[in-house]
Amino acid sequence: MQTTESVHRAFELSELPPVVDPREQEGADLLLVLGTDPAAAAAEIGAVLLAIRALAVLPGALARRNSIHSGARGRQVLT
Repeated sequence: MQTTESVHRAFELSELPPVVDPREQEGADLLLVLGTDPAAAAAEIGAVLLAIRALAVLPGALARRNSIHSGARGRQVLT
């Protein structure tokens, strides 16, 4: 059984990653996700942007589809 002192000593000797200010680490998370290959990163970013654009357009497309398939189908409005 380890004593508290031996646990503290083991903790001090262990290699811990340095504490980094998140403001100094801007973009590091993106590099972890995308890797270091610029072409692959560009393709991944492009795919994400296309997905965001599709999600932005989706509500309008669904509204148009619902209006087309509503009960007014087949009726003409004369003006």
